[in-house]
Amino acid sequence: MTPALNSLSQRIAARLSSSQRDDHYLHNDFHALTAATLDMEKRFDRAERIPSPPQEMRLEALRRFRLAQELTEREWRMVFYGLADNDPLYPDQPILLEDDTFFPRVNSAIKKRIETKTLKRRDWAALCSSYFAYQHQLPETNPHWCVLRGHIAQGYLVVKAAIRREKSWMKTIEFYHDIFTPQAGGVISRQLLAGENNSLSSLEKNRANP
Repeated sequence: MTPALNSLSQRIAARLSSSQRDDHYLHNDFHALTAATLDMEKRFDRAERIPSPPQEMRLEALRRFRLAQELTEREWRMVFYGLADNDPLYPDQPILLEDDTFFPRVNSAIKKRIETKTLKRRDWAALCSSYFAYQHQLPETNPHWCVLRGHIAQGYLVVKAAIRREKSWMKTIEFYHDIFTPQAGGVISRQLLAGENNSLSSLEKNRANP
């Protein structure tokens, strides 16, 4: 499980602990929580089956980006995919999500695409990939990661508006709408407290098919 999802799991567990003190009850729900978070990770990993590009392609784009070279739209997408990538050629160089010098340029590029409503679905998926790939024990303490989270939430509205018919992966985003907010996990917490043992797996049953 990635640190981002592990952090989400811990927040949900804390909510459960504050709402229900019975040890047996919590023991059962922690099993359900584990199943739910693993299910979530799988769903986001395979959403629309958009595979992550090879690392070398991402690194090449990242190097061009750091050299301030003009990037194509495809190269920008590689950068969006590589926000959490370490470059083995430059081991002392921070990843973009922790780089105070270069992240502002990424921030501006994302904001421009959102404001002009030109953010593509694959670009949004790339941002999600970096969001979940970020390796940090407490990702929410990184302001750049929090900014990315906000962009993903806003960007989803742009992507949604450009798609005429709701896709299956969109149902997951719509239902668990708080996953890209500081309150992430609230929906899952409420479902677990209500006795649903497999919150995410029950999603398809609870939502009408397109």
